[in-house]
Amino acid sequence: MTDYKYIRAVMVALISMLMAGLILNLTTQTVFAKSGNTNPEIDKLYEDITNTKAIGLFTKLSFRNNAMSLHESFGKYHQGSRPPTLDELEQRYELMVQEIMTLVQDKDPALADEIQQKKDLLWMTMIDPESYESI
Repeated sequence: MTDYKYIRAVMVALISMLMAGLILNLTTQTVFAKSGNTNPEIDKLYEDITNTKAIGLFTKLSFRNNAMSLHESFGKYHQGSRPPTLDELEQRYELMVQEIMTLVQDKDPALADEIQQKKDLLWMTMIDPESYESI
């Protein structure tokens, strides 16, 4: 590879990484950043998931997309739309929690413990219409 092609490839890679970082930073504000939630424990969990090094950038983006989809489904549920049923939402939620815990358990065991401790709190927040609106 010539010097020019190598430099160009490195520049494209750096720009791609920068754009992915910007996308992650901008899009995680509604799911992984300070949510405006009245519960600081949930805000801390979102922040810890965002900042962990145990999950790669593209995995975080994929997880964010799944979380946004689940969040939208909860919105439909709270508006009275069926499906989704509460049982369907709980299955999706539990699967998502299990997936992220599997990803972080070896490289960030403290975060895995935090998720385990707060998963019920987050579930209760999601199923309560008033608490859900604060997220």
